Amino acid sequence: MGALSAGYLIDGAMQNGKVIRNVSVAGEDVGGLNRSEMLAEVNRLADGFPETPVTIRADDLILTTTAGDLGYEIDVGATVDRAMAQGHEGYSPARAVLWLSNLFEEYQLPVVLNTDEEKLNFTVLALEGDRRTDPVNPAIRFTDATAQMVPGVPGRKIDTSSITSQLPGSLNRLGEPIELTAERETIPTPISDEVMGMVKTHLDNMLAKPFVLAAGDRSAEVGATDIVPLLSVIEEDELPKIVVDAKGAAELVADELPTPSNPTGVKFTLGPNGPTPVAGSDAVVCCDETAGAVFAKAIEEAEHEVKLPTTTFSAAKGVEEASKAGVVEQVATFTTQHPAGQPRVQNIHRIADLTRGVYIPPGGSFSVNDFVGQRTEEKGFVSAPVIEDGVFTKDTGGGISQYATTLFNAAFFAGMDIPRYKAHSVYISRYPFGREATLAYPSVDLKISNPSPYGVMIWPTYTATSITVSLYSTKWVEADQTAQSGEREGEGGLRCGNITTRRTKTVIATGESSSDTFNASYVCEEPETADD
Repeated sequence: MGALSAGYLIDGAMQNGKVIRNVSVAGEDVGGLNRSEMLAEVNRLADGFPETPVTIRADDLILTTTAGDLGYEIDVGATVDRAMAQGHEGYSPARAVLWLSNLFEEYQLPVVLNTDEEKLNFTVLALEGDRRTDPVNPAIRFTDATAQMVPGVPGRKIDTSSITSQLPGSLNRLGEPIELTAERETIPTPISDEVMGMVKTHLDNMLAKPFVLAAGDRSAEVGATDIVPLLSVIEEDELPKIVVDAKGAAELVADELPTPSNPTGVKFTLGPNGPTPVAGSDAVVCCDETAGAVFAKAIEEAEHEVKLPTTTFSAAKGVEEASKAGVVEQVATFTTQHPAGQPRVQNIHRIADLTRGVYIPPGGSFSVNDFVGQRTEEKGFVSAPVIEDGVFTKDTGGGISQYATTLFNAAFFAGMDIPRYKAHSVYISRYPFGREATLAYPSVDLKISNPSPYGVMIWPTYTATSITVSLYSTKWVEADQTAQSGEREGEGGLRCGNITTRRTKTVIATGESSSDTFNASYVCEEPETADD
């Protein structure tokens, strides 16, 4: 036993600091190498290992790469430490016996391996390319008046954990291709169809009926086709969120409940010193600056009855603004004649009295039907002849088309816009041919608009046989009739046809000219009666 122990100890001393005999690493004999030599040998093995081919199979997907690209590498330090420790466990009688029995036995050690998981994930992602699909969240698509949900689409990717779990922590041989089988997994959408469906339900409730806007004594309905352009659905903290465009909501309020151009009802009077504004009354108007936010919140919460904040427009402010609007001189006047003493004359005088001093601010409009309303006996109108469908008949307020024609022509030569008008169906000789207008409540209106930067005052006057409408403002444009076409001769020499009258306007300050046209359609048959 003494000789055995002595041999064991002597042999151990001779191999101290070296790899013991009969040791190989990954098939390479390293017995007798010191640590430096061992490091060099393992580094040599490690340098070649990254080129080892790796094939990854995942269903019908085959990826080819290398160990190095996957971050799969030899742990040089751990491999050297294991080899250097082999057979150097210290003395004991049992180990001495084992030493003798294993004196000629070979020790085949593997290389120790580790994996850079970040590099592996990056490489697998690159290899998948467009074969890896990201999940697509469900979405809301808006049509003209409805919201539709598009279901989400899950993504698919290789489960890299199924690769790392198969990569061995050590290898006994190097240079052989590595084959792995990976799993492909479904990537769920961050937002589920169920959650987006709840958003869709809320949108359906929101768009199911009109929103009723109320501001003071005025109201308006806003339907889904106007609401939808204000809506969007965004993702916030991986949840869908309905967003309402507050600025767009404010613009919609302004469109549906616009502040009247002359909310306090300022009128003008004409005295020796020219036009002077006369105060109306304080007016509650829509809306203050928070109206857009209030409406947007109501939309978000599907609250269909919306009370909007109002503000007060004072009579004093109305006068102040009108006094600065440049109503200083006569810019156009027009007169038409009529026989005296007929019932229609009372109506002409009455509508002239009602509209005397009407003020049209810059950008504002004046509608005869809106301002005067239905012509009734209570308002001072009487029955008189009218033309209806080309036939002379009678109606309360008959004859006021003479006022309309006179106002039309004053506006024509003042360069004002005339967005709403209708000529008589039968030409009446006391009016300018093709340049006149009639009225019938509520269907036929005369509306004039003020495109100038100055206010306009309407000032009708009359005699027993004529009516004159003068417009006061600051003269900024020259306007005149420059062409007319379409006239024909009808029964008994009646002037008729589809008439187009061209007006040319020239801005005084710049000399810039533009033109517009006005249409009249006169029948060529004599009316059934000629009683006017």
